[in-house]
Amino acid sequence: MYPHLLFEFCILLALAVIGSIAILPYSLRLLSESKKKKPIKMSPKALLLLSVLQNAVVFAIVIGIGLYVGHQIGLGTRLIDEVISGGSMQQIIIIIFTACICGIIGGVLLMLLDLLFLPHFPEKLLTTALKTTQWENFTASFYGGINEELFMRLFGVSLVAWIMSRILHMTNGLSTTADFWIAIIIMAVLFAIGHLPTLKNLLGTITPVMFLRSMLLNTPIGLLCGWIFWHYGIEAAIITHFVVDIIYHVGGTYVVRSKYAKFSDKSSI
Repeated sequence: MYPHLLFEFCILLALAVIGSIAILPYSLRLLSESKKKKPIKMSPKALLLLSVLQNAVVFAIVIGIGLYVGHQIGLGTRLIDEVISGGSMQQIIIIIFTACICGIIGGVLLMLLDLLFLPHFPEKLLTTALKTTQWENFTASFYGGINEELFMRLFGVSLVAWIMSRILHMTNGLSTTADFWIAIIIMAVLFAIGHLPTLKNLLGTITPVMFLRSMLLNTPIGLLCGWIFWHYGIEAAIITHFVVDIIYHVGGTYVVRSKYAKFSDKSSI
């Protein structure tokens, strides 16, 4: 039914493996800073290899289901399809440009919003932000952009929208706008909630302010990427999320360190 499905699957799975490898330096940093440290019973190399293999299996399932149900309701890849079908370069440029612009706007707004919470950062969160290298932040952005979008949007939004289309479909059997928005909103909220366990492992306890921060920072990005995925395909959502993470995690870390340095200088006067 979908002649390019296997090709799309292979491309996206390769990207997922790249993202799984790219997140390792950042994951090791969080593990070393975690409040709940547990003794590791295997060598670091074996642990890293196991992590990559586990992610490969999980994302093979995620991508397969996401592509299958997504294609049934008009969701999936757009850039890959344009390239395969010999689509116009103008359309490809429009998709990439739109994704980049949305990512820049989202990343800047996210960074500015987080600065409002900076005075309320727990010491552990601030310490980790100051210790994390920009290289670790940069490589982690690949996982955020690729793997999180494949899981939350290609798999999550597609599956929920597909289920909703069986309930709220139009008379001709096609999905409704409500199907897509319900799916986008549900997965955006789950996307934000999904960041809480990592925060809890780092801090030990999540305060109401930190809970509010996590939900306010992540839910809008989930909504933005969901909308981008709906209209421009999963590749555009990946690009948007990646740009957001580069601005927020790399640029934002630089801003936080600058603000902290100025605060420290004033405190020492």
